[in-house]
Order: sequence, then C-alpha cells, then structure tokens
Amino acid sequence: MQLRLWLPAILSFFILNTSLAQDEAKAFVDLGVFEGEVEKVSYQLSWQNESDTGVRLKVGNIGQLIKGDTIYKQVKPKAKQLWELTLDLPENAGIYFDSVSLISKQGVVAQTYYFQYQVLQPEVDVFKAFRNEFWPFRAKEQVFNLKAATRGDTLSATFDLFNLGGKDLMLSNVSSADSIQVAFLPKNVPHDRFTKVTLTVPTYKSSQLGFVKRILPIINDNDTIAYFPIQYTLFPEKSQSNARLGITKVNFDFRVVEEGEIATEVIFLSNNGSDVLNIEKVESNCDCLRFELTEESIKPGENAQLKVVFDFTNRTGLERKTLAVFSNDGVRPVQVITFKAHVK
Repeated sequence: MQLRLWLPAILSFFILNTSLAQDEAKAFVDLGVFEGEVEKVSYQLSWQNESDTGVRLKVGNIGQLIKGDTIYKQVKPKAKQLWELTLDLPENAGIYFDSVSLISKQGVVAQTYYFQYQVLQPEVDVFKAFRNEFWPFRAKEQVFNLKAATRGDTLSATFDLFNLGGKDLMLSNVSSADSIQVAFLPKNVPHDRFTKVTLTVPTYKSSQLGFVKRILPIINDNDTIAYFPIQYTLFPEKSQSNARLGITKVNFDFRVVEEGEIATEVIFLSNNGSDVLNIEKVESNCDCLRFELTEESIKPGENAQLKVVFDFTNRTGLERKTLAVFSNDGVRPVQVITFKAHVK
C-alpha cells in the first residue's frame, strides 16, 4: 500500500513508579478512530525517569504493526526520553490491539503500553462522517466553530477535511479575504485523501463583540477554491472599571402563548458602581426578539430602559431566546437575559 498521508498524533505517558525491580507497570491507550484512507500514524512514546539513577532503555517486544527506534537511549535521573514510533494501519476495518515495551539492557521491562484503535471502512464510513460538502472538500462540521475568546486575543482551531474535488490540490499559497489566516497540512492533498486546515483569527479592540457568523472565501493562487462558514464569539476585554451593571430581571417565562401573539417587557439596566457604565452591545439570538435601549452610557446611580418585544408569529412549540448585554462592567462584562414560552 503506497503511503499517502501521515497523520501525527502525539501521545505522552507518565509513570508514577519507575523502579525497574518492581512488577511491570501497564499503560492502556485508546488511539481513537482512523478513517480508512489513512495508512500510517506517527506518534511519540514518552517515559519519565523518576528515580535518582540513570538507565538505558530501548523499545522492545514490538507488536506486528508497530515500528520504532530499537536503539538503547540513556535516560538521566528525573529526566524524560522520547521514542519515535509509527503504526501501519491495517487495510481491513475493525478494532485492533497492539503493544510495545521499554526494556533495559538487563532485560527488565520498565513499561508496557497496550494500544487500542479502530479503523473505519474506506469511503463508505468516511462519507458518513464527512457528509458536509464545501467543494472541493468534505468536513464533519456544518460550521467551523472557533468557539470564544476575549476581544484582543487570537482564536485558532484545526479541522479535518477530505479532498473530493477529483484532482490533486497544492495548497501552498493559501489566504483568505481578510486578516484571517488559513494553513493546510499537508499542503499537497491528492484526490480522495485527507488534510487538516487551521483557521486563525486575530482580534483587536475595535473588533465586533458578540456572536460572529460569516462565510470565509478560501483563496489559493489568486483563485477562490472554497467557501467555509465560520463562527465565534468575542467577549469584552478585561476592564479595571468600577462600573457595575444591574438588571432588574434576567429570567422571563411567558408560559403558554398563542402563535402570532406579541409580548412586551421593559427591563431596567442600572449602574451600581462608581464609574460610567457603557453598554457596548445588546445582542439577540433571534430576529423574533427585538429590543430598544434608551441610553448606552449610564452614570453611577442611574438607569436606562431596555424595551424588549417577543414576536411569536410563525413560531410553535417550546421557545427559549436570549439577549446578551456587553458592557464595561469590571466584574461581569457579559450578562444574559433569558425569555421562555410555550407557543400553541
């Protein structure tokens, strides 16, 4: 089988008791699930010498599918040593077991590692898992979620992709439409093979707060080759402000309402601190939940009104919507107001 892809996975194992004269210690490791198109996996075996004396060890008792460096390595007292291993994945789908041991020159086993992993059926299982198409790629994710960070920090996440474009891709000159960084590894991706994409989003003090969802063009050699839907949430940066946001009520339950009904609430936002409170953003997670804020800057001891309208038109069943209030409160910069109803 011709090697098409190396998929690195770093495994570190630590031993609490490293006396070679004691009974053999065992480590059981679940390597996870590998798609059927993957042929080799590389990883590092790590052993920590907790004793006060050095020892020379090598990888021995190697299982059928594992290959590694069998040269003795000196492990100093209180030091860690690494051994590079590779695993040739079997062609047939199934659950597999394998093992290796670290052995001293005297033949004493310092540690035995027992591996378990699963190999999926090529194409059939892969297409079930990688069902979301962003031509020429397929992904497990419907949206590439970079999760959350504080404004001014950098968000970064890595996702698996499958090349379904019918031709090999050379992705060495990739960019996006703005400051978002895009990197593929490996960069040379044959048809019907896997790669990983890392999306990195730098943020600034002027970056948009709250939930961000957008379509990101992926550009390679000046040609747009794909569009990735991405999302993330930005929280306000840490503040030394003594402003304190108070909200009269944060949980509203309208209980049973009729479809088409409109409910209105007036919420008071107060400043219980000694600095001016700046409401930087109020964000709704649904167009059905509208709001109007009377003041964005609230002096100490004063308040502002937040008028909220919940429109139940064309809605049915259990509804739970939220408003997120972003401010310069030095303790709780984000507070959430929840609205619930059962629409019949």
